[in-house]
Amino acid sequence: LWAATAAGLGLTIRTPIGLPAKVRPLAPGTIGLPDLPTLGLVLHRAEAEPQPAAARLAELVLQSVHGALREVVA
Repeated sequence: LWAATAAGLGLTIRTPIGLPAKVRPLAPGTIGLPDLPTLGLVLHRAEAEPQPAAARLAELVLQSVHGALREVVA
């Protein structure tokens, strides 16, 4: 999707995490599209009580994504 967007073939709705230099975000209201709602972040797991390694991995993934999103919003 990034490549198609960078080539000018369309629009994509993505988080700004990892935004390539050739792709620019559109300011709200720029081309007449409605504002996007906020979305929650959910991590689904197969087991109610995961193994310690899986629980730690989930914790690290959530911390990483939350940290990246905070950097983008700030």
